[in-house]
Amino acid sequence: MHNGNLAGAIPIHFNGGVDGGAAGGSKGLAGNGAVAAQNGAGNGDREAEREWWRQQLLRRVVMGAVAAVVLTACRWLAYQLRFDFEVPEQYQVSLDRHWVWVVPMQLGWLLVFRQFSGIYKYFSLPEIRHLAQAMAFSGITLYFMRYLDFGFSPPKGVILLQCMMGFLALGGMRFGWRQLHEQYLSRKGRPWEDERPVAIIGAGDVGANLVRELRARPNLGLNPVVFLDDNRGKWGSMIHGIEVVGGPERIQRFKEKYGLKEAVIAMLSASAKRLGEVIGLLQEAHLKYVTVPSVDQLTSGSVRVSNLRPVNIEDLLGRQAVDLRMDEIGEVLKDRVVLVTGAGGEHRE
Repeated sequence: MHNGNLAGAIPIHFNGGVDGGAAGGSKGLAGNGAVAAQNGAGNGDREAEREWWRQQLLRRVVMGAVAAVVLTACRWLAYQLRFDFEVPEQYQVSLDRHWVWVVPMQLGWLLVFRQFSGIYKYFSLPEIRHLAQAMAFSGITLYFMRYLDFGFSPPKGVILLQCMMGFLALGGMRFGWRQLHEQYLSRKGRPWEDERPVAIIGAGDVGANLVRELRARPNLGLNPVVFLDDNRGKWGSMIHGIEVVGGPERIQRFKEKYGLKEAVIAMLSASAKRLGEVIGLLQEAHLKYVTVPSVDQLTSGSVRVSNLRPVNIEDLLGRQAVDLRMDEIGEVLKDRVVLVTGAGGEHRE
């Protein structure tokens, strides 16, 4: 009896220990696996961060090297123009030797104004302003050194010329890269004939921004070729190289002239009545049409002006559409005869 009890006790104890050990071992393995996964993810993140820093460093070094070459060439040309391509011997030493500190000083000001952090394909007015400030401060530095009579500052005419030419050369280079990207590199093999010529209805700020967006994103396949606007004062003017040819009432004529396929309505300030008239004109011309996002969406930054959408009933009503609870109304009116007045719809001026 005693042995039986002992024999019965031993397996219970033993199995419990084995099960507990197995469970503990499983938890330990699972914990180790989780730790290993976290370490692997951490190593991957660190490697990705290091690769990002390497790319950023390489990009800035290349941009700095290109800027140094451009500034050196501008400095040489400034001396030549200042002295009619016959630099006197007394200034030849300054031209040959002093670039080793003048050009790095200019690069330093460009670095201060973050000229090596921008993306050239987005080069625009803020970057132009910062570039002008960087070159102006470099010129002020050289004028200050000349005022202190250190003896190795360039002549005043050279300082002015090299700053102006540096601004024009660096700005022109970046603007040229932006144009190259918009016209060719961003197309990714898309042929020109795949782009559909479109008219922009509304030659205001929204329409101008839309043209820039469409040119920067040729993958949308929309090529703005003409503006139409109600404001006669804008007729005959150019916006981003596109002419404002007249009012929307002339859409049929310009459809044939420009081979229009679609129209984009960019008239956020137009009344619902006017918007309905423009849509009627586009329907008569058998043109597809879309509109830009609402003012609320644009000002909130939730969408871009190029996020085009169909015209909704709310656009024509000038307010939010009323959501009728048809099920509840049906229950009230079921099996009843109803007289409906005002069935022509809401009249809005």
